[in-house]
Amino acid sequence: MHDTVAEPGQWLTAVVAGFFAYDAVPTNTWALQAFRYHVTELWRRTLRRRSQKDELTWDRMAGHVKE
Repeated sequence: MHDTVAEPGQWLTAVVAGFFAYDAVPTNTWALQAFRYHVTELWRRTLRRRSQKDELTWDRMAGHVKE
C-alpha cells in the first residue's frame, strides 16, 4: 500500500499474464476478462484508500493498467 504505483503494477501484470498463459483457451474469454477486471478493481480500491482526497478515477486508472 505504501509502495509506488509502478511496483505492485509490475507484480500484478505478471500475475495476470501468468493466469492468461495458464487458462487461455478459446472458450474461456469471459473468465479472462472477468479476472482482469476484478484484479484491476481491487488494485483501484487499494490505491483510492491511500489518499483522503480520493482522486483516482477510472480514466486515471486506465493509464496504470496495460492492455
